[in-house]
Amino acid sequence: MAAVLARGLPRALGGAGRALRAGSVRSTSPPRVTPMCTRHPQLPPPPPPCAPPRHPHVHPSPPTASPTTPLCAPPSPPTASPTTPLCAPPPPPCAPVTPNCIPHHPPVRPPVTPNCIPHHPPRCVAAPGGQDGEVGKARRAAAAGEEAGGQPTIFSKIIARSVPATILYEDDKCLVFRDVAPQAPVHFLVIPKRPIPRISRVGPQDTELLGHLLVVAARTAQAEGLADGYRLVINDGKHGAQSVYHLHLHVLGGRQLGWPPG
Repeated sequence: MAAVLARGLPRALGGAGRALRAGSVRSTSPPRVTPMCTRHPQLPPPPPPCAPPRHPHVHPSPPTASPTTPLCAPPSPPTASPTTPLCAPPPPPCAPVTPNCIPHHPPVRPPVTPNCIPHHPPRCVAAPGGQDGEVGKARRAAAAGEEAGGQPTIFSKIIARSVPATILYEDDKCLVFRDVAPQAPVHFLVIPKRPIPRISRVGPQDTELLGHLLVVAARTAQAEGLADGYRLVINDGKHGAQSVYHLHLHVLGGRQLGWPPG
């Protein structure tokens, strides 16, 4: 076989050369010669260009991905609620409070205007004991001899209605009216209509009248709301600071009174 090929190869080559020279054969590509007796060993395929060699101790194996999730899949976006968008805009800022807004809670104590009347009457302060106080009036009355009588007193004029007064009670024996210079939230006087200059001048004939005065004083105090107590005062003479020589009972209440008096 080899000998046949050896004899025929020169002839074929010679004829091809003549044909080329004569221009009868025009070749567009070189002849493809395939050796028949030479075999090259099968080379292994080259490693992929992007996969560097790994060492088990230096390059640990990558995590195994699930069949349904790719190894380098992007993280899933957070699930938004069906009613709230994922990127909901922030709530609008609080509206500023205008000066005309009324606060939810009213002020603890509203301002008191000069025309307002206080709920509780102011606590009365005792008149000073100087020349213009009750003590000075009592001394002047004693020095003028008013105890002897002869001139109508202010209380006699109130009984006669020649002098105005706030009358609380009246009957055929006595008269009750408010003091014009109160020394307590509640301060009224009980006087007999029959003139008696002072308590030290009463006698047995005045027993019923004096009892009647006390009963009227108690009933009037109850009507004035003095359920927590009150004080009855009868001034007698100069040292007792009696300024009007007509027997009268002071009834004071509506506040805690001090002791001892005077």
